[in-house]
Amino acid sequence: MAQELQPDLILMDVTMPGCDGLEATQLIKLALPEVKIVMLTAHDEDDRLFEAIRSGAVGYLLKSTTSEALLPMLRAVMRGEAAVSGAMAARILEEFGRLIRLPLPFPREDLPPLTVHEREVLRSVADGEMDGEIAAKLRVSLSAVKAHVRNVLAKLHAASR
Repeated sequence: MAQELQPDLILMDVTMPGCDGLEATQLIKLALPEVKIVMLTAHDEDDRLFEAIRSGAVGYLLKSTTSEALLPMLRAVMRGEAAVSGAMAARILEEFGRLIRLPLPFPREDLPPLTVHEREVLRSVADGEMDGEIAAKLRVSLSAVKAHVRNVLAKLHAASR
């Protein structure tokens, strides 16, 4: 249906008969990479959340999300933002923090040097802190934090936080 209708946005149930939502998301993203897919689920399971992200979903919402909250989130998706609940975002940041503490698969000498401030900002990002919190904690401007984040991403060849 997606190839026939060419939608901009798809709300996809995680659990469906036959082809589940995660598999359908992978297939749709292969055929229509520009379509935005938001997963809907009755359960907030971490393994499904991360599998949905790996499959190409840009959102992961509980079916219990109210219509008053759903519509602004879908509009945000169309502006290029992600649609996740606060609890789901916390899980993503927690996992990111865990992963960043794992040993690197290559020698540390191969990494470009980070300044003291860049290391402080990176540590705070890994701990799940937002830019405003980091700025307040380090007593620097918000624009300085954003510049440090950009520099860290560039030096580490990372696409996003």
